Amino acid sequence: MEQLQIPEEIRENWQKIIEIMSDILDIPAVLINMIDKEDTSKIKVLQANSNNNNPFNNGDIFNIAGLYCEEVIDQNKKMIINNALNEEKWHSAPETDYNLISYLGYPILSPDNNIFGTICVMDIQERAFKKTEKELLYQFKQVIENSLNEITLKKKLKQSHHLIQSVLDSMSAHIAVLDKEGLIKYTNKAWQTFAAENDLAYQNCGVGVNYLEICEKAEGKDSRQADKAARGIKQVIKGRDKLYTLEYPCHSPDEKRWFNMRVTPYQGQGPYAAVIAHENITEKKLKEKELIFHSFNDQLTGLYNRRYFINEIERLNNSRVLPVSLIMGDLDNLKIINDKLGHKKGDDYLKIAAQLIEAAVRSEDIVARYGGDEFCVILPDTSLKTSRRIKERITNKFQKYNEHNSLPLPLNISLGCAVKENEAENLHDIFSEADKNMYINKGRNTRKNTSF
Repeated sequence: MEQLQIPEEIRENWQKIIEIMSDILDIPAVLINMIDKEDTSKIKVLQANSNNNNPFNNGDIFNIAGLYCEEVIDQNKKMIINNALNEEKWHSAPETDYNLISYLGYPILSPDNNIFGTICVMDIQERAFKKTEKELLYQFKQVIENSLNEITLKKKLKQSHHLIQSVLDSMSAHIAVLDKEGLIKYTNKAWQTFAAENDLAYQNCGVGVNYLEICEKAEGKDSRQADKAARGIKQVIKGRDKLYTLEYPCHSPDEKRWFNMRVTPYQGQGPYAAVIAHENITEKKLKEKELIFHSFNDQLTGLYNRRYFINEIERLNNSRVLPVSLIMGDLDNLKIINDKLGHKKGDDYLKIAAQLIEAAVRSEDIVARYGGDEFCVILPDTSLKTSRRIKERITNKFQKYNEHNSLPLPLNISLGCAVKENEAENLHDIFSEADKNMYINKGRNTRKNTSF
């Protein structure tokens, strides 16, 4: 059977797309394989991306037997391998010699409906391929099959731009391809949709616009980030960096949003220099913020927790900010409140206490729940005299709250303060001194409230 000849023009277009696919998916091996019609037991690598981690090259020939692609060809259907090391039948597959253990492949059909070859991607790590990745590869399979039909009908392949566009449009990221001067040569649908939905004029971010100039001329609050982006893109275009990433906020009037810009070199032939992808990472960013909040904040009161307090003590202990005052507080009779009214009511008392302390201190002061019924306040650049005034404000807040609210048991707190006035002193000792002073006052408060 005669081997189907693929014109060089079409092979170059395929090469462009698999280079972009490799960059966008961040995967080492993307291959278009063709069965050798003279010896159908062999398969030839027709096109391979030029990633340094791809062990395969254009023109490589292999025996089909034992390859991942053998099953795709035999079954004439898509095949997915998440981790070949977990499946005994693939332990001796030749691809594992190159540590390529995950695989996604589709059969490519020739116009006569026979198997022409395969298109596949392979990774060196376990990978659960996403729906969008499967759809992307399937879309490219269809592009190839359409090209084969056009070749068979002796039609010249037209509009290579549409081939690349089909790949770009399948991605959720906002993607643009730049030339060496920074001119936008291609944009995907997500890029265009974002521009339209955010009232960005297409003439300022569409094909033909110099993206580097747009970034460099940015003004206002976004100018610093835009300038960093321009410098990073230039480094990639000039070949000095293989990857540049930048996380940045892009808030709208209605919502908080964050994006990650990823710039990689375009490794194929042609005038293209860099692929830019802006991915919406808002969900990830919000989860990170939530994780940080729970790491350093008390879940009951919302105040900083003991871990954060200790970190701040260590930081201030090594700084030259002086004086630094500490106020220690211990909620009076919390055990009695818990025993008489229940722990839920006790939690309410703790939350009210936290609110009263926060309302009494300054915005620059750090309030933390140290544990149980104990609270701590760090007062940077604060003398002992000022800290005592703030301590009195806290006491007054509690007294006024009791006067204006009918509680089953009064809400009281014992307080003590101390100050670090010179670098030779240690805040840990100041903490102990404030704690000691608090317990002295607690003894006085206990005698006042013996009716409990």
